[in-house]
Amino acid sequence: MGKISSPLRLRQKLFLALFSLAAVFFLLEAGLRVAGYIYYSHRVKNRASHIKNENTIRILCVGDSFTFGVGASDGYSYPQQLEKLLNKNDSGHKFIVYNQGIPGENSSQMLNKLPKYLEKYMPHIVIIMAGADNKWNLYESNYFLFKKGAGALFYRMDASLSCLRSYKLCKILIGGLRNKSLGIQPKHKYQDNNQAAAQAHSLSAKEYIDKGALGFAIAEYKKALEINPMDSSSIIGLADVYQCKEENAKAEQILKKAIEADPNSIRAYDTLWKLYWRTKRDKLALEVISQQLKIDPSNETLKRISRVGLPSLDDERIFKKLLEYDLENMIKLIKTRGAKVILQNYPHQDKGIFYQQTRKMLADKWNIIYVDNEEYFRGLKNNNHNYRYGDYFVEDGHCNNAGYQLIAQNAYKALQPEIKELLQ
Repeated sequence: MGKISSPLRLRQKLFLALFSLAAVFFLLEAGLRVAGYIYYSHRVKNRASHIKNENTIRILCVGDSFTFGVGASDGYSYPQQLEKLLNKNDSGHKFIVYNQGIPGENSSQMLNKLPKYLEKYMPHIVIIMAGADNKWNLYESNYFLFKKGAGALFYRMDASLSCLRSYKLCKILIGGLRNKSLGIQPKHKYQDNNQAAAQAHSLSAKEYIDKGALGFAIAEYKKALEINPMDSSSIIGLADVYQCKEENAKAEQILKKAIEADPNSIRAYDTLWKLYWRTKRDKLALEVISQQLKIDPSNETLKRISRVGLPSLDDERIFKKLLEYDLENMIKLIKTRGAKVILQNYPHQDKGIFYQQTRKMLADKWNIIYVDNEEYFRGLKNNNHNYRYGDYFVEDGHCNNAGYQLIAQNAYKALQPEIKELLQ
């Protein structure tokens, strides 16, 4: 027999190499899935036995600042008030309501954290209030899945491959090595001689922000800066408050001062580019992003923006798709774990009527309960001549104790048929 030609031998070697690589990934994927199934089954079995003896019904609330309870006193967020309502009547069961509201979090971040929450709390019911921060927070956002153009193709491929556990493992390993090699320890230009005294006023300002008292927060931040004019935390906090009050020129001036005080302040750069983006000055936003990437080169969100471009705040169509994608994947995940789902909207008409329609559409599609808080508060305003905005909301638009009480009552009413079914 004649010798095999070099090109043929090369093709054979290439085929064997690709086949071997595919086989390794297949075995790795299968092994990870089997290990995950065994681990999860073991955890569920042990925890289910423990939970059964507790005779409890567990409810998980997922959301942002409206779930966390910004604007209310301690103990008066809607999940906390809901728990009190549920345990008010002696039904023979104990109700535990877990509050996983994180201020400023977008719906994609909630989706990414949901598997951990479901495993940790093993809830019977999950209540979701999400989407209000999607336009202002792009971190981990699935927005880029719906952006057109070649630059976004990579992210769609990444999302498709992320269903493979072997791919996720490779990403974690590679990302860990890369972050280690790129690790940057920011160096502050100024030493804060009166840091402790300034920090006391800064912490007081944050407490006022949580209560929605922005005027008092500004006063406390200014006191902190009188003590230490270069306290970057107070400078940035003050800029955040001015943005909430739509005093963007003051916020911009303060953020530039923060960068002057600390040229490596990632938070200052991050806040400044978002301010430019929110006020539709995209060119300036991209310039700041370019500067931030020099001191924060591992920031995946900023790298996405530099490749794909800044989202258009006027493109409601894409943000509607984003919310639908995130909510539907949350619903699917919760249902696969055997829990019930309740969707809520906000007491205000957040970011346009399209978001409300999206939530209603998904509730109908998946046959789940939808709590329309916006309609309830609108009816309260229209039908009550004594209605005053300040009776239910604080200065920055969040609810106060009374506003969250109404949201808790709405959720309580919606939960009754689901609880009745669980107790049968």
